[in-house]
Amino acid sequence: MRTQKARHEHTYDVASCSFQDGSWREENLAVFDTLRTFIRKEVHPIVADPAHLCTSNQLQHVLQGSRQLGLLPDTDADADEESGIGLWQGIDNREGLQRSIEVLCQLAQANTGIAYAMHLFALGSFLCQRLSLSQAHSTLPVLQLGIGMGRDALPALLADKDLTQTQHLLLRDCFIPEQGGAEFLLQAPSEWKYLLLPHLEPTSSELRWGHYERGAFVLQNELECHGLQEIKPRRVSLSKGEQGRQPLSAPSSLIFEAMGLNALGLIAIAKGSCNAALEKAATYAGERQQGGSPISQHAAVQHLLGQARLNSTAVDAMLRGVGAKPQTLSQLNSILSLRAAAHPLLCQAATDALQVLGGYGYMRDYGMEKILRDNEHLKNLNGTPSELRLFLGSQEV
Repeated sequence: MRTQKARHEHTYDVASCSFQDGSWREENLAVFDTLRTFIRKEVHPIVADPAHLCTSNQLQHVLQGSRQLGLLPDTDADADEESGIGLWQGIDNREGLQRSIEVLCQLAQANTGIAYAMHLFALGSFLCQRLSLSQAHSTLPVLQLGIGMGRDALPALLADKDLTQTQHLLLRDCFIPEQGGAEFLLQAPSEWKYLLLPHLEPTSSELRWGHYERGAFVLQNELECHGLQEIKPRRVSLSKGEQGRQPLSAPSSLIFEAMGLNALGLIAIAKGSCNAALEKAATYAGERQQGGSPISQHAAVQHLLGQARLNSTAVDAMLRGVGAKPQTLSQLNSILSLRAAAHPLLCQAATDALQVLGGYGYMRDYGMEKILRDNEHLKNLNGTPSELRLFLGSQEV
């Protein structure tokens, strides 16, 4: 007789870890133990029922808890002092960089939206430190809108070449114009106080950074979105004039670091959510009975689970190969190549894991359809795989 559960709740596996190769030093293993305790106590009770989204207040509560733990800075003094567990802190060496990638993976295994919110605040703090800015703990970065038609001009800008008038126009697809009135879509936690934006100089090939108070923007009503529904997007436009703006000079390598770390963060979050999908699919396949035996014994199900694991393991290997934060165009290209390859693999892994559940996979009760939507959403942020391939290919001719 066939049995079914009305709801298949996900229990966070506190022993899970993306990288089980024994290469972590003892202090990093202690960091992961602390992180898993935080996830089990603070995050999992909020997201245990996949049918109910994490609310804005719950997200704010988790973010505050992460600041108390040291994952995110709580004050500017905290931003200047590395906690040992902080996201995008201590990343001047391979182990520090890999630690932040693993932290994001484990956070996303619990909830993709919460991991994405922490990634944004941590990246904002990192960039503020590089720019010697205050308010690092409450700044979010808006790095690039996408790539779009700017794919042919962006390599010239990043290589510090003189831009033609046409290239300047094309780069409007990538960066927000400094003039007031420019509108863009911002998907970020609602408690931000400052935005950090790179602007292209209208008469040169130089990128300048602007640090803006919240009051410098006109914020429209929140919108519904396909993925990362814990964080509602809204249309935002700069007010006309210089209100709330602090112009900044920055080393040329900063845009490489910003775009590269953002890309690594998006991959790590997608990878963590796929870990959760694989765990759910394997658990379901072991419990679901058909013909008197678990469906995990059926070749078709084994094929789906095997292919999903293959894709996930391939991305693990890609991430483990990242040894340094990007500081040159060549290093950035390597990370963007990784992202163009990794996201389609992870989306396919999420699809295969969902298929193991059959029709149940499309029900909100199981959380699988949300993982797939979140992965598709992450794949399209700040440059789709197709745009990234065209961007990379334009440098080969």
